[in-house]
Amino acid sequence: MEDPTGGMWIYLIFLLIPLARIIPRLLRKYRGKNLHEPEPEEQPPERKFFRERMPDPPRFRPEPPKEPEPQEEKKDGWMSKDDFR
Repeated sequence: MEDPTGGMWIYLIFLLIPLARIIPRLLRKYRGKNLHEPEPEEQPPERKFFRERMPDPPRFRPEPPKEPEPQEEKKDGWMSKDDFR
């Protein structure tokens, strides 16, 4: 006897397993746990971190280019370590 659905039932199972976890969370979120009790005003620190606005970073200003210092001419032709700066 052949399966009239062609094996589509397996996809239904893989769809129902995540829905069984997601639907109760959505119902709790929209219905609210306790409608009579007000929410505490103090939020946990990990939630408060994401709601605070971060200060803007300081703006980067490039330094003006320094004028090259005039170098002395060497009479002997040898190079020194200051020539490589």
